[in-house]
Amino acid sequence: MTAFPQLAPLDTAPTIGRSRRPSVVADLAAAARLADAALSPATLTAYARDWSQFLSYCGDDPWTLAESRYEEAVGAVCAFLGYLADRGAKASTMSRAVAGVRWGMSRHGRVDEPTRNGRVRLVLQGARREPERRSSGARAVGMAEVASMVSQLGDDPAGTRDRALILVSFAGAFRRSELIGLDVNDLIDDGNRITINLKRSKTDQEGRGRPVVVHRGRSAATCPVRALRRWLDVLGRRSGPLFVAVRKSGNLSTTRLSGEGVRLIIERAAAGTGLDEGVQPNGLRAGYVTEARSRGATAAQVRQVTGHSDERMIAHYTRHIDAIDNSGRFLGL
Repeated sequence: MTAFPQLAPLDTAPTIGRSRRPSVVADLAAAARLADAALSPATLTAYARDWSQFLSYCGDDPWTLAESRYEEAVGAVCAFLGYLADRGAKASTMSRAVAGVRWGMSRHGRVDEPTRNGRVRLVLQGARREPERRSSGARAVGMAEVASMVSQLGDDPAGTRDRALILVSFAGAFRRSELIGLDVNDLIDDGNRITINLKRSKTDQEGRGRPVVVHRGRSAATCPVRALRRWLDVLGRRSGPLFVAVRKSGNLSTTRLSGEGVRLIIERAAAGTGLDEGVQPNGLRAGYVTEARSRGATAAQVRQVTGHSDERMIAHYTRHIDAIDNSGRFLGL
C-alpha cells in the first residue's frame, strides 16, 4: 500500500502536552492506519493517484497546499479541473479527482474543505452538462455472449478457472475488486446454490459485508454453480484466495489474481469468440442488470445482487428497457 505522511503537523495539535510530544508521531501514524481502513484499497489507490497528480500540477509540496489561504486553494482546485478538462477528462473522472484532492488535503490537516466551494461545484456541474464528458460506461455483455465466451474455453486448469470466473462474475454481478478479494471460505454450498459472503465492496466501505446468492443454471455449459465447483476441485483446498494465477505449466500459483489479470481473462475470452474489443469486466455486471430487468426482475431484486446504493444506477443501465416499457403499448394501435 502507498505510504503516506502523518495526518497533520505536530504544531496543529497545540493541546497535546509537551510531555506527550515524543509519542505523537507514532500516535498519528496509528490514526492514519485507521483512516486508511475506512476506505477500500482500490479507493485509496485512486485517491492517492489523483492527489499525486494534483501535487504535480501545482508544483507544490503538500504542507504548503494545506496551509495556503482558502481562496488560493479553491483557485488551485478549479485550475486543476480546467487542466483535466483540456485533456478530455470525463465528468466522472473530474468528480473523482476532486474527491481525491479532498482526501489529500484532509490527510495533511486541512479542515475548511476548499473542494466543496461553490465555484468548484459549478465547474463540475458544467462538465456534467457537456455531452462529450458524459461517461458511456462499459458495453453490456448479454447471456448469449457470455455463453459464447465460455464455450471455447478448455478443461485445463486455466480454462476451468476462466470459465468459473466469467460465469460467477456475470451471475453475481461482481466488480473486479470484489472478485479478486474472494476467499474459498467465503463460499457456502447448500447443494442447490452457492452463497458468497462479500466482505467489502465499493459501496460498503465500512466492510459490513453482504451475501450474494449464485443460483444453478438450466444449462450445464453455463451454470455458474457447476463451473465454480469444478474450479474448487482443481484448486483442492478450503482456504486462501479463490481465484489465483495459473502458471504456463498448468500448476497453480498461490498468488491472488490481480484486477489486471481479470481484465485480460475476459478480453481474451471475448477475442476468442470474435466479439468486439469493447468488452470490459464491468460489461458483465452491466449485462447482468440489463438481462435480469428485461426478464422481469425488479430494480430492488437487482440491487440485492449488485449492491447498488442508489436505484438511479440501475436506471442508468436499463434506460433503453424502461423506454420500451411505456404506456404506449396499451393503446392497441
